[in-house]
This record gives sequence, C-alpha cells and structure tokens, in this order.
Amino acid sequence: MASKIISSFVGPITPTSIEKWLAQCKDSFEIYAATKGEKSPDLTVKTKIHLTGTQLQDSAAAAWWNAGTVQHTKNRPLGTIR
Repeated sequence: MASKIISSFVGPITPTSIEKWLAQCKDSFEIYAATKGEKSPDLTVKTKIHLTGTQLQDSAAAAWWNAGTVQHTKNRPLGTIR
C-alpha cells in the first residue's frame, strides 16, 4: 500500500540505507505536521510506526514487519521518529 506521506523502503538493508530512509520519514512527518489542514489528524507515534512498517518493501524487511507487527507497536519509544 503506497503512502501519501512517506516513501517506500526498497532496500538494500544496510545501516546507511535504513538511516537515510528513516531520516526521510522523519522529514516527511514534520512536513505533514507543518502543512496539514485543520481537519487532518495529528499523527500519533503508533500511527507513524504503522506507516513506516507498511512501507517496508524489501522482502526481508517486510517479512520482519509482518511477523511482529503487534510487538513493534507496543509502547515503544521512538526518539528518531517523532
């Protein structure tokens, strides 16, 4: 499912590529917050996690997400995605 807020992560799974993609996600969430209309919802941390997780298109990353979706979204602090 394509997101209108963040881009998909297609890999490769390397520290640098993941770091760059997460930085892009953070920027996208900040842009959304700064430009959203009055009736547009605020994005909670849990929603941001779900949005990023659903954009993992690399097969290994998608398998990891799908195997633990509930665990990934349980009250986890996300210092880098706010």
